Amino acid sequence: MKTIIINTCILISFALVTAAEEQGMRSVTVRTETFKALPAEEVRTLGFKDYPDVPEEENGAFDYIEAINILKTPGQDDYMPQAVNMWDRYVRNSWDRLPPRDAVLEKIITDNKQAIALIEKGSARKHCVFPIDAGIRQNAAGALLPHIAGVRNLARFMSVKARYEYVKGNAEQAVHDLGLLSGICSSLKHSPFLVSSLVQIAVFRQLHEAASAIVLDTKCTQKTVQSVLSILAEAEKNLPKVEEAFKGEKTWGILVIKQIFSVNAYKNMRMFAGSRIVPIMGGDPDIARTVNAAARILLPDRLVIKDLDQYYDRIIKQNALPYPDYIKARGEQSEVYGKGSGTRDWNIFAALMLPVLGRMKVSFVSAEAHSRITRGVCMLKLYYIKNRKWPDAVSSIAGFSSPDMKDPFSLEPLKYRTIPNGWILYSVGSDMKDGRGEEVKNQRHKEIPVRYTDNAGSEKGIF
Repeated sequence: MKTIIINTCILISFALVTAAEEQGMRSVTVRTETFKALPAEEVRTLGFKDYPDVPEEENGAFDYIEAINILKTPGQDDYMPQAVNMWDRYVRNSWDRLPPRDAVLEKIITDNKQAIALIEKGSARKHCVFPIDAGIRQNAAGALLPHIAGVRNLARFMSVKARYEYVKGNAEQAVHDLGLLSGICSSLKHSPFLVSSLVQIAVFRQLHEAASAIVLDTKCTQKTVQSVLSILAEAEKNLPKVEEAFKGEKTWGILVIKQIFSVNAYKNMRMFAGSRIVPIMGGDPDIARTVNAAARILLPDRLVIKDLDQYYDRIIKQNALPYPDYIKARGEQSEVYGKGSGTRDWNIFAALMLPVLGRMKVSFVSAEAHSRITRGVCMLKLYYIKNRKWPDAVSSIAGFSSPDMKDPFSLEPLKYRTIPNGWILYSVGSDMKDGRGEEVKNQRHKEIPVRYTDNAGSEKGIF
């Protein structure tokens, strides 16, 4: 009886402390998920030292969250299920020709007037910093980021709207919508998690594809192209940097490990902590529990933290290199470990949680390539408007030879060649081999081309 009373008192005390800690925290609901927002100063005490403290009235994130909560797109919450296939096609293929007037698209845009107004408000705010779930203090591995998918949905919606406004003849509105899309792209820049940067890259791609589709339309004017170039230049300032993303990921990864090894008020948490990192490992809960239990016996926590710290530092240092040097460094590292030097690249935890980090560099460099190619498309269109023909070579276009227009993979000029009735502008891609920009089925991280043809007034492109 005495033991029961003591344990009950401990639980009540823990509950009271937790409740006191959460007093004053804002409750945030994103779609169906509700959490307490951790104050910025507490986020920084967890190790995310650059997480900014922004007054709520200046923070556009809450406007975006409201927009996420009310946005209606086909198939979501049983909204217009008959239009799901059409919507998916327009979202996934930005080069599809949208009809100049379409009752379904008109209804989707009309039904989302309130969401659009909130996107406008969020874009106009001075800052945008999405809140972090206070639960990260006890369970970093299960950190709740429900806004991530919502931000991507906002971007897809604005991408379709911008292209639709343009084909309707509303060029100024289309450019304005691209500006809003650029704001959505930049909204995740202060999120300290690698997954946020990867989603941000996907959102930037929506901007680049929509901008290219508008610029390559036969009716696009010099004024519109120059406006698009200004939007792209501003957006490029907020492209995620791979080394910064990995610094945040290092803080988060080490926080997860410290929590797994920590003595918690609930004894069972140590035994079942493995199940909490299953989403990251993509493994089986029983296997995770077994592996983590074994690791706690075989590896002291200080060794785990030291190994992870060194691993992250090596990854950050490598990823800061230009892409050709990065590939060389990765190759040299593989040779060392391939010769059986006995040096561990990572311990048992890192082997489970971190094997994909070394390949993330490609995603970030691809984002740079997309951005530069899209600016190149604008330069080509300005040349065409002035000369009424496409150039035989981009060397004749001012600005194409500048360092910030080089292929970020090869560090050489972007490739350009003419084809019947058009041209191809492309990056050689992650293998740094020139395949002449040809379309290859199921290619991954290879060449990144924009293809333009003018056959009976039609344009096509692939990104």
